[in-house]
Amino acid sequence: MFYISEEELKFKKDTNPEYFDKKLNHIFMKELFNLKNIYPFHDFVQITRNATLYFLNRTYLDETVVFFEDCSILKINFIDDGFEWSEHYDSEISTAFYYGRYSIRI
Repeated sequence: MFYISEEELKFKKDTNPEYFDKKLNHIFMKELFNLKNIYPFHDFVQITRNATLYFLNRTYLDETVVFFEDCSILKINFIDDGFEWSEHYDSEISTAFYYGRYSIRI
């Protein structure tokens, strides 16, 4: 199993000029696809699903929301033939306090 730690993502952001102005959610997906191009994964969707478990996340059926330390969010929707994702940032997110828990609207 492959996984990319948040420390590794921060190191890549600090040392790779391509990533200087990028958020961790973007770097995560870019590095995941770099791994896919290097290694012949049989089930890339499952690799992606497992890699998101190493971060703070919330999973609802076929949708996973991954939270990164730099306040960026990755929303992944797993579908029958793969997955789609969208990147969200602090300025795009509104939160509401609901019965002692935070509800996040993306």
